[in-house]
Amino acid sequence: MSTTYRTVELKDGTWGVEVTPPHSVPTTVHGFATEAEANAWVIRQRKSAPDVSERAKSIVDQVTRED
Repeated sequence: MSTTYRTVELKDGTWGVEVTPPHSVPTTVHGFATEAEANAWVIRQRKSAPDVSERAKSIVDQVTRED
């Protein structure tokens, strides 16, 4: 399971990103002037913060290789 991201227009006309980590409640990151800025943030997050499942898989792979 992976973290999901969804850009949302906020009531004040700015943009936010609804972030839903696996097995957790969604939270919204605020402060983007445009939808493009919010989408760019999502792209950076996906590149810099691999999903928990991917980190877990790499740990399992590493342990398996060391045995």
